[in-house]
Formats: sequence, C-alpha cells, structure tokens
Amino acid sequence: MKECPCVMTEASRAFERWVSLVGEAPTPILDRFGGVGLVRGEFFMRRVLRSVLHDDVRKSIAAYLDSLCAAMNGREVWYRTADLWSEEAAALDGTQYLVAEGNPIVGVRGVRRSLAAPDEFVAECQVLAEVGARHGNLRVLFPFVADEHEFARASEIARDSGVMAPIGSMVEVPSAALRAGAIADAGASLLLVGMNDLSCLTCGRERSPGFADKLHPAVQNLISATVLSASERSIRCGVAGSLSTEVIAMAQACGADFATVHYSQARQLFWPEEQTWPDEGLEFEVKVRTKEAIRRRAQNASGNG
Repeated sequence: MKECPCVMTEASRAFERWVSLVGEAPTPILDRFGGVGLVRGEFFMRRVLRSVLHDDVRKSIAAYLDSLCAAMNGREVWYRTADLWSEEAAALDGTQYLVAEGNPIVGVRGVRRSLAAPDEFVAECQVLAEVGARHGNLRVLFPFVADEHEFARASEIARDSGVMAPIGSMVEVPSAALRAGAIADAGASLLLVGMNDLSCLTCGRERSPGFADKLHPAVQNLISATVLSASERSIRCGVAGSLSTEVIAMAQACGADFATVHYSQARQLFWPEEQTWPDEGLEFEVKVRTKEAIRRRAQNASGNG
C-alpha cells in the first residue's frame, strides 16, 4: 500500500459501505448500506435463461427495480446494464446477436455488446426509462467501457431510449482507468472500479478467488488515477467486485468514496456472527444454472455436428 499515490479527499474520509445485488429481495437488511452500487442486470436474464427481448424478463426487471428503489427510500440505486459474455448470451432463449469467442472475458461483452446488439440494449434502456420516471433514485451504469467514445455512443442510445437518469461508467479495463477523466467529461456522473476485471487484465492473469492481484501496486496506481480524475471533476469514485477487508482498506487509502460489496459476501465480511441472510445463495445458484445451460448447449452442438 505504500506504493499507492493516495488521494485523500473529504469524501474518502466519509467512506461508505454499499451493496451489489443480483435480484435478492429488498429486505430491511439493505438499510445497513449507504446505497446500492450495482444491480447486475444480466442476472435477471441468466436466472430464467431468457433474453431481455422477452416481455416477461423486462417486466421482472421493472418490478424488482420498483420495489428496490422504494425500499431504499431515496438512497441511490445504480443499475448496471447487462454484462453478458458471449457464451452466457448464447445460452439465453431469444438472443439475436451471437458470436463465438475463444476468450469471452475480453470479447464482445458489456457496452461492446450493447453497441453490437442495439435491439437488446434499447429494450433494457426502455425499462430503465420507465422505472426512472417513477423513482428519482435510480441510476444507470455501463459495464466494460474501454474509453470515452464507447461511453458517449452508449449514452446517446440510452438518452434516445428515454433514459433521463444520471449515467455512470464502470472502470474495469486499464484503458478506462487511463481515460477516466475523458469518460467523466463525456458525461459520466460516477466512476466505479470493477476490481475483478481490472486486476486480472492489469496483471495478465486469469480471474481467481484470491485477492493478491487486487492489491498489486499497478492496480493501486490505476485506482488512484481514477479517483483523481473523479475528484477533479467533483464526481464520486467507488470500487466493486469480490472484495476483502484488505482490498477495501486499500481502496479507501487511495481515496475511493465507497466500496460496493456483493450481497452474497457482505454478511461474512462485515457481520460474520449472524446467521445466513435471505437469498444469500442466489448469486451462486444463478451462476450454476448458467454454467449448466452453457454445458448443455455445447453438448447439443457437438451432437449435431
């Protein structure tokens, strides 16, 4: 941590705990958090293995966001538009844009997929526009943004689809960290560092359940650069992903305003003395369901071949 050129601000001294959700019920447990830093949109599709182009999927997203925004009672709710890897998208019924990739982690995903599959992106944005008109605390995040040009193009589509809410950007790619100021200048009202992707892409290693790469000096440098860009423009910067107490402390030392922790990990991280929470296993269940669907699709393709 000594190698991190930390940027301490008034906001960082009031560091907050936020939570990331995949569809967990909005119970009073959420009152413990300063806001919802991520609602991971793709999980609503992966949960039922259906594309957002299906009316029932859009209705489920809208119903969930309505209840969540009401339960948060004015606290911010940041919905991240779908970050589907190519194999995950292919496993969904009704997906129109299909692409075969050997390494989906750096493929057509996040905002790249949104721009390549505008029908799906517009359908998702129209839901956000409708919910945003009812709840002023809804916000929108774009995932896997590489630079200000991708952010601007996606923002234009979202605005044309009726989204009036503030729009922020994930910072998961080293290029996004280096262009964080330009992304903010293009209209981003929040920068959220995705630690899972940023650490593996910066260190050139596959994702792992460990936290060593997230504490790497190069990753800390990129966080500090992003924080500085946000601070200079008077917007906030947080961190997200699978986090440990050490990673959270590092992010706070680098000047981040908040950390948004996966609901599935929050109890063990902050309140380990408590029993299990409602829906605590939902994220794992959806991931297992997706993997099984991908496996079945691969078997069917092999059999047909």
